[in-house]
Amino acid sequence: MGTTWSPRPGHLLRSRYRWGLLLGALVGVIVVLATLASGPTPNTSGGTTSGAAPLCQGVDPQAPDPGAAHGLYVLSPPTSPHDPYYADIATTLLPNRAVCGADFWVHWNSIDQGPSATPQYNFTHLDAELAPWVAAGKVVNLIFWSVGYGPNSTYLPPNVLSTVTLLQCAGSADTPLFWQSAFELPYQAFIRAAVHHYEGRPGIGYLRFGLGTGGEVFPLVDLGSPGCEDRLNSSGFSIERWDQYLVGMLHFEHSLNSSLQLMVGLNNVLPGRNDNVSAVIASAASQYGFGIGSQGLQASAVMVDPSTGGAGCNGGWCRYFAEYAGKIPLELQTLGPTAPDGSPPIGALPPLLSYGLAEHAQVFELYFSDWLTAFDPNYPGFAASHASYAAALSGAASILGETPAS
Repeated sequence: MGTTWSPRPGHLLRSRYRWGLLLGALVGVIVVLATLASGPTPNTSGGTTSGAAPLCQGVDPQAPDPGAAHGLYVLSPPTSPHDPYYADIATTLLPNRAVCGADFWVHWNSIDQGPSATPQYNFTHLDAELAPWVAAGKVVNLIFWSVGYGPNSTYLPPNVLSTVTLLQCAGSADTPLFWQSAFELPYQAFIRAAVHHYEGRPGIGYLRFGLGTGGEVFPLVDLGSPGCEDRLNSSGFSIERWDQYLVGMLHFEHSLNSSLQLMVGLNNVLPGRNDNVSAVIASAASQYGFGIGSQGLQASAVMVDPSTGGAGCNGGWCRYFAEYAGKIPLELQTLGPTAPDGSPPIGALPPLLSYGLAEHAQVFELYFSDWLTAFDPNYPGFAASHASYAAALSGAASILGETPAS
């Protein structure tokens, strides 16, 4: 999230260089699509002409970090047969070779029933939601939230909610002071339980535990609203304390010695100002083998100078992608569903995918509406945009997706 970035003198040469990268990526996609035309490809209804579902868990020599997580995933798909487009996804995306799998948002209080419950951590409902994807041979990734992005989106278990100090300002949810032990200790216990539950299970890709709002690492939504930064600072917050909290949580996750791929987001904390938070997180993640990513990919990123960051490169992710490419997996999620007509702030999907590939991303989390635009004839906008969206997704998937068994 961030303000609109405007080009400044000195960015022009770098912008020309980036457009060169994009042109090269687009040419590569065209070549890939020509190759795919002679083999199995997704058809417009989302089925496959031949072959099995993609594995997407093997070594991918085309990925910057070949042995790590890679692929294109459906973000937050409907999970109930009564949800709109649940059936469409089952028929057009589950058998589609461009789809590596899905990413699910998981609210802490949907699993943690409290210390008096038996069992305290109940994954039964979540496992049932994942089951159709796993049965189809897909990979599922889990993104855990303790608090969401607006009012009435606090996902703390009742026993934590009653003990932790909360802060609410402008459009934020009731947000805990994350660095308090009343939050840290029960959240660490939950993280341990989740890692233990999914360790070694088939079809599980990566886990990302939100250490701030949502699956990200900033402490408060609407921090730029009048008075909110002052209120946060008066609660005991400082960048130094936040860095210490984040690094401590990453160290705890690493101490679990899990074989699962763990991920963490990159964010600026202070509105309109660069801080050192992303640098600290990226360094720790690299040390521990965790992936890093951004959940704010948008059209303005294409014109960002990575040496300074900006609205489209919130948290300086493009700078750290360049630094850590090939060392750890790099993930991008669009700021929201894309706009096939290119409308700001997010823009259309095809140029964003090309840009992300040029920036060394090897994991893409893409809203299910974008996938349906590409592959579901019943979805609004399919007729106008499916050709460009399907070509972009299929081309990117041929680079980062299927890794057939040898």
